[in-house]
Amino acid sequence: RLMVSALEKKDSLVEKGVPVRVFELMSEWTSSWKRDPEVCQTVFEELPPLLEAHKEKHQLLADILGNKDVLVKISQWIIGGDGWAYDIGFGGLDHVLASGED
Repeated sequence: RLMVSALEKKDSLVEKGVPVRVFELMSEWTSSWKRDPEVCQTVFEELPPLLEAHKEKHQLLADILGNKDVLVKISQWIIGGDGWAYDIGFGGLDHVLASGED
């Protein structure tokens, strides 16, 4: 939500001296955060230093910088057989995992 708000304010922030690259990275992240961990990693590496350099130009940039940990797509693993899933009431968990959805 913060990224979308920043993208909506792009013109005024660019006028204040925020580099266009900041918005390119934000746009890349918002369009691919669900499916492309490599893009997320690139944004995580490039965006925070740019935000740090320009955070005084708008509180929104400081807020995004404060939440930079969500930029990285974290891989979550569930380890166990399908038997334990039935024991704890999660029948069909294997179907959810096999669906490929995130």
